[in-house]
Amino acid sequence: MLAISIDQGISNAKLKQHIASLAFPVARVGDVKIARRDIPQAIPVTQIFDRNGRLVFESKADGRAHLDTATLERIAAPLLR
Repeated sequence: MLAISIDQGISNAKLKQHIASLAFPVARVGDVKIARRDIPQAIPVTQIFDRNGRLVFESKADGRAHLDTATLERIAAPLLR
């Protein structure tokens, strides 16, 4: 799992302060290879990509796509094999 900060206005020091308690890496959106079309325009959002970088699931901030345990298992389990 990787979190990507889309906040362009936050300093590195402030970002490090906010992510200090997280158990997974966090990157700035400008530091990762992600298609511009896949950069979220609103938060919160969960995106799941396959090993080839193809977006296979996105829960949008509008609440129309819900990521429950069954959905996560159905989408992520095959990607872990």
